[in-house]
Amino acid sequence: MKAIKYKLRSITLLVVALTAHAQNSESNKVYGNPADGRYLLTYTPEGAVPNTSHTEFQAGTDRCYYRSSANAGSLVIPLQLPDKHRIQGVRYEYIDEVVNSSEYIEMKLFTFDHLGNFINQVSIQSSGYLGLDSEFVAVSPPIDVHNALYSYAIELSDTSNVSTTDLQHCSVSLSMTSVPAP
Repeated sequence: MKAIKYKLRSITLLVVALTAHAQNSESNKVYGNPADGRYLLTYTPEGAVPNTSHTEFQAGTDRCYYRSSANAGSLVIPLQLPDKHRIQGVRYEYIDEVVNSSEYIEMKLFTFDHLGNFINQVSIQSSGYLGLDSEFVAVSPPIDVHNALYSYAIELSDTSNVSTTDLQHCSVSLSMTSVPAP
């Protein structure tokens, strides 16, 4: 348990450091490519929080994680995103080695207001029996980040009825731009 708490703190510190840097007094700072401000934020399931206390996840292949208990559940990654930046696209990397097409893993990007209203902005499902794979979805129109109005989270889940290393969550990358909205 200490290892998980430490990993969660280190991820939080990294995200807080990135956010503090992005929201300093020079709020018009451009990150990434100077021409268009594009950059990537990549999140792994390491240190993510299961949505129920009965669900357990375990490290699998490389930096991927799988559900290690028979109890259904998902991993939730709360996001701290730089204000006034835009989410342009999402890439979900996973391992799916299940022959049965009714079993898959899924990534959802949510925004929610402070009244508890959730909006599923992007959903990506694994494409089946290919092993390590990834899917990219362009977000159109882009999602403008407004931290005063909304919070953001990623949910990683699977449809399997059993614990299996054949379905693993590896990473989610957000394609961002720091160029302010017109």
